[in-house]
Amino acid sequence: MTGAASGRAHPTPRRAAGRAGPQGRARTLALVLAAGLLTGAATATRAAEAVPVAEDPVLESRVQALSEQLRCLVCQNQTLADSHAPLAQDLKSVVRDQLRAGRDEAQVIDYMTQRYGDFVLYRPPWRAATALLWLGPALLALAGLAVAWRHLGRAGRATPSAAQAATDRPDWLDGAPPARGR
Repeated sequence: MTGAASGRAHPTPRRAAGRAGPQGRARTLALVLAAGLLTGAATATRAAEAVPVAEDPVLESRVQALSEQLRCLVCQNQTLADSHAPLAQDLKSVVRDQLRAGRDEAQVIDYMTQRYGDFVLYRPPWRAATALLWLGPALLALAGLAVAWRHLGRAGRATPSAAQAATDRPDWLDGAPPARGR
């Protein structure tokens, strides 16, 4: 059937499925390369700038030592030294400024604890308020073991032994015809 016979004014040219030809391949390659370049450019623009460090290497080593004792407030279980979060960088700058002002390590830790509480300490002290922080993991492990022990105990009691299972079988399973009720 031609276009006029099928009711269409102009026949539609058909392309072979999956064959793009040399121009189609070049266009696809150009699109893939452009997408790769744009992705690379976007990644490069998100890279953080280097944080300026103190000119004094002794001061910087003190900042690093204190940063390993303080927790990043927005990260999950990371020290200030390990974190790359903007708040962690700001807190390291505060530590640097405090040390540069002449305070010792204990005074800087006291300052940070007064401002942010015991949570800022990577290893909080043992107090009544922090007992759950120290005992929580052990209590959760014991609770999990108790649940598992109880579950396994019930599962062991629920399954009958092989000898008991053999005696509890109905007679008709052993080949005897079942008794019919009248």
